[in-house]
Parts: sequence; C-alpha cells; structure tokens
Amino acid sequence: MGVAPRTLARAAATFSVLLIVFGFVGIVTAQESGDAEQLRLGRAAMAAHDPTTAITHFEKADTIEAREWLAVALMMESRSPSDQYVERAFEAALRARALQPAQVPARAELATAMRPGEFVIAFLIGEVYAYAWAFDRDAFVGYQLPAPAELATGVARARAYIDSGDRAGVLRIAEELMPALLGPARERLPKLKRLIFVLDGTLRDLPVGELPPGEGQSPLQQQLAISLTEPGALLEAIRADPSPPPATAPSWQRRSIVIGGILVAILAIAAIAGWWRR
Repeated sequence: MGVAPRTLARAAATFSVLLIVFGFVGIVTAQESGDAEQLRLGRAAMAAHDPTTAITHFEKADTIEAREWLAVALMMESRSPSDQYVERAFEAALRARALQPAQVPARAELATAMRPGEFVIAFLIGEVYAYAWAFDRDAFVGYQLPAPAELATGVARARAYIDSGDRAGVLRIAEELMPALLGPARERLPKLKRLIFVLDGTLRDLPVGELPPGEGQSPLQQQLAISLTEPGALLEAIRADPSPPPATAPSWQRRSIVIGGILVAILAIAAIAGWWRR
C-alpha cells in the first residue's frame, strides 16, 4: 500500500523545517565559537603587549567582552589624548554597555546636540583597566583612571562616610577620587552649567553629586546641574532639559545639621535644668 501524497508533503515540510532549524543553530554555534576564539587571541595579544594585533581580533568578535577589550586596546594604541584611537575607544565603550550597540550614535552627533556650558564624562570600568572620556561641543579627551579595584575601594569608603554623616571622611575621599574622575572638567567647573555622567561598574554606587570637586568647595550638585544616564540613553539625556542644582544640602551635610541641632537642644535643656536647681 502506498503512502498518501498528503503524508509525504507533511513529512517533507517537517524535514525542511528541521533542516532550517539545525542550520540556524549551526550558524549561531559557529559564530559563538568564532567570537570566543577571536576574544582569546585578542587577550593573548594584549598579554604580549601587542594592542595592534589585539584590535584586529577584538573587532571580529561580536560580544560585550570583546567590545570592552577593544576600547582598552584602542586606548593603549593611542598616541595623544584625543586622536582617532581615543574616538574609536569611546564608541566601543558605549557599545559595550548599550542594550542595542548598533544604535549608539557617533560622538560627533552627541556633541552637536549639546548646549554651551554642558560637559559629558563617560566611564568604562573593565576587568583590569578603567578609562574615562570627557567632551563638550568643541573638545574631546580620553584618560586612564585608577585600577578598578582601587576605584571600588574608594567608592565603598565614600558610601560609608556619607551614610554615617562623617563630613571629614567625605572631604578626604573626595580629594582622592574627584580629581581622577573629573579629569579636565575639574578646571572648567566655574564655566560649566551641567555635567552629564555615564557611570559604569562600581561607580554606579557613587553619589558623585554629593562630593566636592576640591578642597574648600561645595558639593558638585550645589554648583551646577548633574545628570546621570546609561550609555544607550546618552543622546536623550543630552537633549533633555537640564535640572537646576538642588537648593538642599547633601545627605551628609543634612545629618551634620541635624546632629548639631540635637546637641544644641541637649545643652539648652541642661542649662535650663541647672538654672531651675538654683
């Protein structure tokens, strides 16, 4: 007895679907295997202090880790703080953290959207290295940060000082952290109206607006508007209307004021009690 034509058609269709599925899985598996191999070769080149070769391998891999290492390799290959390698490193860093890397705008587009008096500082905290890129409408510069482990320690100390209301501790850690984080923006603060931070890694836990940029200065958020954003939303953050600096003091200053008020009240009560005993 022969097989019905309809049954043969269904079997052929099923077989075709299976071929497509397995073919797609094979392509994806091959791509992942290729990405892993390019990443391995790139990291080996970095270990051999050969960023030129490393860049070639990292550019062939389509993974977050590869884009992160690409940014590092490009910064190592750069010969000036604002050459083409630094430009490419900045865009690789944004793509490494963006949910949709292909839609990350070029820095030129970001700069065009900025208003006078605005400044962007974007961070990349990698596995071994950390970098920052700072720019406004006219200038652009990239610079290396302290090691990620050192930054993590500084952020943890800053959080502890702020949470406990230790003003002296906040000032000490700010003097250690802020010059490195702000880079060229630190000297330009008197002329700026807004700082836009693209935080990364452990720096996401740092209330950067509550830290003063230098000795004897007020916290950043009392000097100018502060905006925090993600890499994929940087263009939208630039285009948004900036918020004015808050009139309230930072949390550690508010705690100091409250504690001071309590002490004054206790002393006043003690003085009144002593007067009544007389």
